[in-house]
Amino acid sequence: MSIESLKQQARRHEQNEEWDKALDQYLKAIEELSQDEQTDIGLINRVGDIFVRVGKLDQAVKCFEQAVDLYREAFLPNNAIAVCKKIIRSAPNRHQVYLKIGQVRAEQGFLPDARANFLTYAERMMKAGDLDESFRALVEFCDLAPDDVQVRITVADQMAANKRTAEAVQQLLIAHRQLTQSGEVDLASGVEKKVLALDPNANVGAAFAAGSASGVSADGEIEAQFGEIEIGGAAPDEEEEPTFAIEAAAGGLGAEDDAGDEGEELPMMSFAEADEAAEEQDVAIDLPLMGFAEIEEEAPELPMISFGEEEVAEEEVPELPLMTFEPEPPPSGGPSHAIEEAIEEAVAERALPPKPAPAPAKPAAAPARPAAAEPPAAPNAPDTGYIDLGAMILGGGDPKSTRFKVAYEEPSGDEGADFAKMLSQFKEKVSENIEAGDVRAHYDLGTAYKEMGLLEEAVGSFQSVLRASGDHLPTYEIMGQTFLEMGEPEAAVKTLQRALQVKPGVEDEFVGIYYYLARAHEALGQKESELEFYDRVFSLDINFADVTERLRGLR
Repeated sequence: MSIESLKQQARRHEQNEEWDKALDQYLKAIEELSQDEQTDIGLINRVGDIFVRVGKLDQAVKCFEQAVDLYREAFLPNNAIAVCKKIIRSAPNRHQVYLKIGQVRAEQGFLPDARANFLTYAERMMKAGDLDESFRALVEFCDLAPDDVQVRITVADQMAANKRTAEAVQQLLIAHRQLTQSGEVDLASGVEKKVLALDPNANVGAAFAAGSASGVSADGEIEAQFGEIEIGGAAPDEEEEPTFAIEAAAGGLGAEDDAGDEGEELPMMSFAEADEAAEEQDVAIDLPLMGFAEIEEEAPELPMISFGEEEVAEEEVPELPLMTFEPEPPPSGGPSHAIEEAIEEAVAERALPPKPAPAPAKPAAAPARPAAAEPPAAPNAPDTGYIDLGAMILGGGDPKSTRFKVAYEEPSGDEGADFAKMLSQFKEKVSENIEAGDVRAHYDLGTAYKEMGLLEEAVGSFQSVLRASGDHLPTYEIMGQTFLEMGEPEAAVKTLQRALQVKPGVEDEFVGIYYYLARAHEALGQKESELEFYDRVFSLDINFADVTERLRGLR
């Protein structure tokens, strides 16, 4: 049976929800392709969907991860990201997927998204008790973004705080070298002080000089410096060994010998002749070690770290703040913690419970979509003095902030009026502190409003996002969902239809848009359009929300 026939049979089984039979046909098709040394990535992806449907998550994730790797090999990063999001929806505890998303985003040059996902992965590995992998991932990101020296310094600080002194010194030396090479002397001096606080015997200047002499590049990689090699004459005959001339580098081999003047070209010598000469004279030639000897002589021996013991080194290391992370965002993408806490703070000061304006009854609850498209929001560092690694890596050092307070006023007794006044003051502060074009801040603010039931305010924030970035698909999706919660399906349809005009990287990015369009048409009683969009969702991801159950009810 042909591969296409097998796929058609599988699709018919899918429509009848005969998942095991569909899986059997698809697996046969994959086997046929493998015999011809061919691969159908979409087919592997679909098999993963069905494994999820029948509850075999381990097999599903293996298929998805295989598809991700194949998409990356085919230079299709957006497809790889779309499948990564499926893994997050199906197996949210599969931490490795965040690392893969970060790596793909870095390959694309989208460093803010890469930072967010590397940090999420590092946080999860830390919570799992794997500090080695957590710090390894953070260092990997530092190497991917060598220009962001401050991130490396922060990671080093956290290493020191977790009694990983040797690793901290190593990262600080790299940062010091980068800052010195870029001419940022004052910052380099500050890093040198950090190094000496951790290791008073460290000779940072000598380490930098040795690193420069040995060709250690700004990102810590080694660039070998060899003498000039000149390939001599035309290509030798097959039976003859190649000959070459070596011009002695200054201070290199033969610099003080009487064999000739400085820079004199040595006679042509074949490999065989060189070997014979070495055997006759029993001479061992020592080539220069490109600076590593100097590093060995001048750099102090770092103390051994013994895991599980309190004492790490004999020398006293200054106490640094412990590594702290904000909780992970909720599956729906999550509001900015700073924004949500700012509103809660203002409410708490007045001893008033939040009392949002009444909203129309919500339609049948739409299952929340875990949206990995939005990276975790950057929490603002509180004034407690601790180093907030998340804020540093995600760029949370902006002087304008959503964490602010207003003067206390006695409650009037009218809770609704007091809450309205507080909310008005909060909006005024937001307008003063958030730039109109700050897409992330307005998206997070709108999400926070939505979480608290302030749906009109949420829509206003989402509209601000779309004025700044008209192709931001996650905002169209959540705004359509918000209109549905407000009991406004017509507005939801108009919003989501606008999203269809955006050109996505892959159609999978539209799966949430299609789903909420179907829900909106369902609320309007437009069965034909409802079925059309549910079918589109089903064709992309049979496990998205409750699409299979809804289609079953329509047929």
